[in-house]
Amino acid sequence: PVPPKRPQSVTDDFGAERAIRRLHELSMLPNDSGELSPVIIRLEDNAADFFQNWREEHIKGDPAGRLLGWWGKLPGVCLRLALCFEYLKYSTSEKPEKFTVDRASVEAATVLLEAYLKPMAERVYGDAALPVELINAATLAKWIRKAKPEQINTRELQRNIRLSGLKTASEIAEAVTILEEGGWVRSDFYRSGSTTGQGRKNYIVNPKTRLAC
Repeated sequence: PVPPKRPQSVTDDFGAERAIRRLHELSMLPNDSGELSPVIIRLEDNAADFFQNWREEHIKGDPAGRLLGWWGKLPGVCLRLALCFEYLKYSTSEKPEKFTVDRASVEAATVLLEAYLKPMAERVYGDAALPVELINAATLAKWIRKAKPEQINTRELQRNIRLSGLKTASEIAEAVTILEEGGWVRSDFYRSGSTTGQGRKNYIVNPKTRLAC
């Protein structure tokens, strides 16, 4: 690591001040009522083509779980970033103001999304990015590890244990099915007496789940 050093010079803010001044002086145009209003900035044709191609590829990778809501907003985020990049370029150049966004700005926005924002979001959301049924199965598995039961009963889980996300019979059934497929539990259904009807949905818990990690 580089040790901290006291600065020996003063930063020249002229460039930043000039850039901010150019952005502050961006044009507004008269609207239908004759009042000045912000200008609609459109994509250039090749920029629109590039954005559409990226958008079609983006939706193919729709994740499951709570990450999906954030994922669906990214096309709008992409356009906002592209506009920011366009005017960052304008603010530090001598070029006259224009009212379109070029392909380079859109491409820069998609690079930021794909190379940084998407991977970081997946890390931030973590388990929340998983499908709900897998999250519920993990919740049940953690409870099994902690409570160390020799068997579980689906009705008991619903009525008395009441774990987060496992409130309904269908939610519990999905979670138990996933754990059964993973070897955590095995079904042990039975019905007492000679009358007909639905048996008790008991599951024998794998003894290995009670071993210390």
